[in-house]
Amino acid sequence: MEESDIPEKYNVFHELYKDCQLSKLNTMEKEEYEKSVLEYEDVQDAMEYHHRIGKAEGFNDGFEKGMEKGVEKGREEGREEALFQIAKKLLSLGFSLADVTKATGLTEEQIQQFQ
Repeated sequence: MEESDIPEKYNVFHELYKDCQLSKLNTMEKEEYEKSVLEYEDVQDAMEYHHRIGKAEGFNDGFEKGMEKGVEKGREEGREEALFQIAKKLLSLGFSLADVTKATGLTEEQIQQFQ
C-alpha cells in the first residue's frame, strides 16, 4: 500500500501512514529525521518572523512618509493662509494691489479670489 492510495479526505489515515513509516526507521534514521523536522520548523519560524518584521517596517515607513507629507501640507496651507491675511491687512491699510502682490508674492488673481 502507498500513501497515494489513501483518499485525500482521510487525513487521519495519512497521519497513521506517516507514523508507520517512521516506526520502520532505525535509531540513527529517526534522529536524522527529527533533526530535519526541527531545521524545517526553524526555517519556517525565521521566514514568518521576517515576514512579520517586513510588514511592520513597511507600515512604519509608510506612516512616516504620510506624516511628513501631512506636516508639509499643513505648513504650506499655513503659509498661504498667513500670506492671505497679510494681503488682506495691507489692502485694508490702503496699499495698492500691485504693492500687495510684490510684498506677499501672491498673484492678483489669488488675492482677488481670497477677497
